[in-house]
Amino acid sequence: MKIFTPDDNMFSEKTYKPRKQTLDLIRLVAYTYRSNCNKTSNLN
Repeated sequence: MKIFTPDDNMFSEKTYKPRKQTLDLIRLVAYTYRSNCNKTSNLN
């Protein structure tokens, strides 16, 4: 197991911002999923 130091935390915050990326990705997927559902329901 890796023990996180404050420096590691700062570094990961600056470089990756994993939480924000994940939220953006979820939002994007939800948006595309919703528009795909709208398209298919319009076709039927």
